[in-house]
Amino acid sequence: NLPDNYKSSVYFAIEKLSQMDGIEQVPSIEITKALIQVFENKLDFQKNHCYFFVQNDKNSATGKSLRFGWQYQGLISVVKSTCGVKDVFPVLINENDKFDMFYEDGNLTVKNHKPTFEGKLTGGYCVVIYNDGPVKSRYYTMDELEMRRNSSTASKGNFWKWEREMYEKTLVNAFLKRLIETSPDTNIEGLH
Repeated sequence: NLPDNYKSSVYFAIEKLSQMDGIEQVPSIEITKALIQVFENKLDFQKNHCYFFVQNDKNSATGKSLRFGWQYQGLISVVKSTCGVKDVFPVLINENDKFDMFYEDGNLTVKNHKPTFEGKLTGGYCVVIYNDGPVKSRYYTMDELEMRRNSSTASKGNFWKWEREMYEKTLVNAFLKRLIETSPDTNIEGLH
């Protein structure tokens, strides 16, 4: 099943692809494969669910290939449509915050979080609420978040001026990728 707006999304994607540096060197089959990945996962390029980039590729006859990457908006869309998820909330923790965190039946539970938004960040957690009621959470230390940031090719990008938002995206990416990887209804190519 294709998304309802797949035609406008593919036109938008093709328009953006046609403006990319080096796209003329990418074999057409690579472009087709990238677009198939978008639609296999019911992503919408217009809603910033994914992105493409041209990369050097020694295995390509032209020396270039097109890669597909997931944006956090796409991860949220996919877990809502294929994993039974109702909502996703990333929460950052500052050193002065007060909260109770414990494991209950193997699941991390966070209760009574009183954020102060003061002091340095010490970590964060991502909460996933399922349609049928369960809530799952995953905690990440600041060192884990920094490790993820530093492994990114965009770790020094200008958008890190909005540090809180970028760490929230990091929480979403880290937790939701695990859900998508275990879902039988998604194509995980390009997820990492």
